[in-house]
Order: sequence, then C-alpha cells, then structure tokens
Amino acid sequence: MAKHVMRYTIRVFMTYPRMFAHGQPPPFIHHTQLMGEVPQTLSQCMVIFSGSDRPELASLLGTSVKYELYALMAQYETYNNEVELLAAFQAYILYSIFLLFSGDGRTRNPGQDENVMVGLQDMSMALMKSGLLLNAETQSIMPSWEAWIAVEAKRRAIQASHTLMWAWSLQQKYPPFGCREVGFMPTPSPKVLWQARDDEEWRGHYNKWLDYWRNGGAHRVEELMLIKPDIELDERTQRWLEEADEFGLVLMAQGMSVW
Repeated sequence: MAKHVMRYTIRVFMTYPRMFAHGQPPPFIHHTQLMGEVPQTLSQCMVIFSGSDRPELASLLGTSVKYELYALMAQYETYNNEVELLAAFQAYILYSIFLLFSGDGRTRNPGQDENVMVGLQDMSMALMKSGLLLNAETQSIMPSWEAWIAVEAKRRAIQASHTLMWAWSLQQKYPPFGCREVGFMPTPSPKVLWQARDDEEWRGHYNKWLDYWRNGGAHRVEELMLIKPDIELDERTQRWLEEADEFGLVLMAQGMSVW
C-alpha cells in the first residue's frame, strides 16, 4: 500500500510546478503571497517554470532550476525575516519536486539528490524555529488574518517538505523518512479558510470553525497516524475530513500507509 500512496503523492506533487507557472498557487503557497509585491524568490520561481510548457527549453529549464535551488540553499541563513525565509523555502520545494521527479529535471545523481534532501531538512528546521503556533490559536481565540496566513503557510510548507522527503526515500528504496516530528502541528486548515478571498470572508468562516472545534482544539497531524484500516474513522478525523482540501487528503493517505 505504501508504494501506491508514494506514487499517488509524487503524481500530485508533480503538478505543483506547472500550477505555479500558470499563476495558480500550490496548496502550500497562499494566494495573497502572489498579490502586490511578490517576494523575489517566488517571482523568479514563477518566471523559471513558465518555460515548462516549451520542450525546446527543457535543458535550459533544468539548468536554471538547479542553479536557483543551490543558490537558495546557500543563502537561506542570510534572510532577515521569516517572510523571506518562507518564500525561499516554498520556491525550494517546487524546485526540489522538479529535480527529483521530473523526467527533464531529475539529477540522476544520488549525491545531488541527497544534497537536495539535506537542503529540505535544513530549511524546514530553520522555519520551524520561527514558530508554528500563534498565541491566539493556543487560547482558541481569533488571530488576525495576516498572522494566520503566515503561520498556516509555514505549516503547510513544512508538511509538504516532509511528505516530499518521505515519497523520495521510499521511491529510492531507502528507509522511509520519518514524519513524526510534525505530529504536533494542526492538520491542514479547512478549504474554506485557506481559500477565503478577504478578511471579512475569512473571519466569518473562522468563527464557525472555532465553535466547531471548541472542544479538544484543532485536529492534529498525529491523529492521522492513528487511523485504522477500517472504513470507519474516529469522530474528530471524520469532522476534519469533511472540511479538508486536496492537500489534506494527500497527508491522510500518507498517514494511513506508513504512520
């Protein structure tokens, strides 16, 4: 079962660079990050992947992606704030997906692939140190939309990177990369919260979400590790699944197969 889920995960993740090239944010980049003054690392990433539909640029695309990925790996410790670090990490994830799984971009060099993995781990750890829960979340009160976007995007990026590392290690027949260190995180937020177009819409949905999860707090990733092979789900996971987006479904599938 784990191999089937691994292949499913890779297929889904391989759509993300093309989505981004067409102006659609993958589920670990919030749509507001692409409005106004877009971080340079993300805008450059979009420009590079804009050539993914042109076969004659395949060689140049692969070279550009490798260059940008290694540049981000070398520079991430110099960023002045978590906004810049998050954007760099999100771009790094997209470059990693392309290099590790794309027929055009695959490095075909185990040493280079492993360097990509090291970069994912190091940048993920740096982002985790900036905080993954808001005080308002721990007190079950409403944060600002801007603060929530920042922390939810961080969590989704870290969860995406761990899922990517798990899929790659399984594909390469290495011991599966463990993801238990992200177990304390809330599972990906409801689709209606993540896709809300403005503060007013988000606040309306968040008030309802707070009431819905008042008892016991937000659903956590570690609860996906406890899913049994039966069709029936525990009540909290069933409630979370009713609200989940496609990214949440990928994490759930992974949880059922390995955790």
